[in-house]
Amino acid sequence: MTKFYTAFYHARWAPSVFSDSNGQYIGFDQQVHTVSAGHAAQYTSFSGWDIYRSLIALKATLFPQETSDMAQSLVNDADQCGAIPHWVNDTVEDGVMPGDAGSLIVAGAYAFGARAFDTSGALKHMIKMANAPGTACNGVTTNGGRASYLPFGYITNGEWGQASSTLEYASSDCAISQFAGQLGNSTIQKMLLSRSAYWQNLLNASLLPPLIAARNSDGSWIAQTQSSTNNYVEGNAGQYTWMAPFNPVGPFAQLGGNTAAVSRLNAFFTVLNAGMSLPNFYMGDEPTFEVPWLYCRGYITGRVRRRARRTWSSRSWRTPSAQGRTVCPAMTTSARCRDGTCGGRWVFIRGYRVSAVSRSAVRSLRRSPFIWATARRCVSMRPVRPARSMCRA
Repeated sequence: MTKFYTAFYHARWAPSVFSDSNGQYIGFDQQVHTVSAGHAAQYTSFSGWDIYRSLIALKATLFPQETSDMAQSLVNDADQCGAIPHWVNDTVEDGVMPGDAGSLIVAGAYAFGARAFDTSGALKHMIKMANAPGTACNGVTTNGGRASYLPFGYITNGEWGQASSTLEYASSDCAISQFAGQLGNSTIQKMLLSRSAYWQNLLNASLLPPLIAARNSDGSWIAQTQSSTNNYVEGNAGQYTWMAPFNPVGPFAQLGGNTAAVSRLNAFFTVLNAGMSLPNFYMGDEPTFEVPWLYCRGYITGRVRRRARRTWSSRSWRTPSAQGRTVCPAMTTSARCRDGTCGGRWVFIRGYRVSAVSRSAVRSLRRSPFIWATARRCVSMRPVRPARSMCRA
């Protein structure tokens, strides 16, 4: 319980309220604004690349109104600065980390139930950012690699970590596609659904084992090994090869089918906190958050249980520094992709499972945080049904 409540407490740290008690705040345009009717606060402290994968899903599930205010805050920022920022400190787009985390946060919040915000305004900004290279928030460009990503189907320049950032762009394309579809814009949904498959352009099947690898503008491959880090952000080729969380069916097929992929997963988990030097699971950073649950795709749910338990029990999470890279606070949460490989919609907090499908359970959890103490441990999974990928172009 100490581990659980420590993680849950950390998960409430950020994003944080920026507006004053009267609802006023300084905007990205350096003007005084007032929080619009129906919203309680303007938020800041969005460490986008760190929190879009799990923290926002958790918050949207348990605190949909607060998370709606967070999404609206990012839309407000975009209205004032020109694009949804991806790393917000006060009224500054710091531009930390690659990709379009802002769109992923807003679309993820909506997917998990936080829907009381300007969705049409959000989609308008997302469409511009996905299609107009150079779109910027107060001069800080989001998706700096779009200029090569759009014509080639992968990034060759303009972004840190051209191989891994191509996967980031594919993730945001998937998220925007699903968001647009929910809002009835089928044209954008179909266009970005197709683009979300661009991760396949970097899977070099000629390598043993196959890896996500960078390419030149002429289509030639850049030499990579499993431990290569030169074209990957805070990770290596072996770690990023699994990062298509919206379409786990795809990597399994490309890596030789269930038997071959599960065998590779087994080897991947022989080390649990590998850092960037070894091509194994790196529990101390975000890009491999979803990998334990890929066993669901291989219909081996017991290994999901064992991997999760080994991961979360491998450290003592009771000291101030024990929860690793608690970045606003990404490392306290770990989330399943909505309607992902296990056929359900789950949120995990350090091995504790919360069903977002059961509305009565979620209502109870919101009424009293102490009910969290009775949440079932991830000791068993529901019977697996065939996987349905969100963005399977």
